[in-house]
Amino acid sequence: MRVIAGEARGARLSVPKGLNIRPTLDRVRESLFNILNPRIAETRFLDLYAGSGANGIEALSRGASHAVFIDTDIRFVKENLQKTRLDARGNCVQARLPGGLAKLENLPPFDIIFADPPFKLVAFDHLLELIDRHQLLADGGLIVLEHASRLTLEERIGPFQRDRFRTYGETQLSFYLDASPPIC
Repeated sequence: MRVIAGEARGARLSVPKGLNIRPTLDRVRESLFNILNPRIAETRFLDLYAGSGANGIEALSRGASHAVFIDTDIRFVKENLQKTRLDARGNCVQARLPGGLAKLENLPPFDIIFADPPFKLVAFDHLLELIDRHQLLADGGLIVLEHASRLTLEERIGPFQRDRFRTYGETQLSFYLDASPPIC
């Protein structure tokens, strides 16, 4: 697996091995970042279920100002941040998700939150509820959920409205925006 574009383009990333690991395919990641490209510069990016950190590292490589990576095992993320020399703009948090989101509640909110949990996880409503409860999404921010294409997600989950989705074989990306009314 490699970084596709930006300042770390072409850098090889170390990937955890095992049956429970399913890295985002390069073509899916490339399509994702083609969609995100107009809004990626200077953003705060949160990579949930980070694995190798490939998605957050891609965001940093393409101009995100900062990325936070969270997973139960962050060794590969740390190694890959050092390999790509992007470690000064990334932080790792070791925690089990979704409960571990509480560790982030004192951080500034994120412009883009990307979640790529194991496909067997179907409790996206709970994940989004905790993102909302801990106020992790910035105003005007975007949540991207990677999930099995056979799983149909609700159009609205809590305050978040699905804006669009894209299907790539067995993988689907669902894009959610905060649709709650503004507080006056």
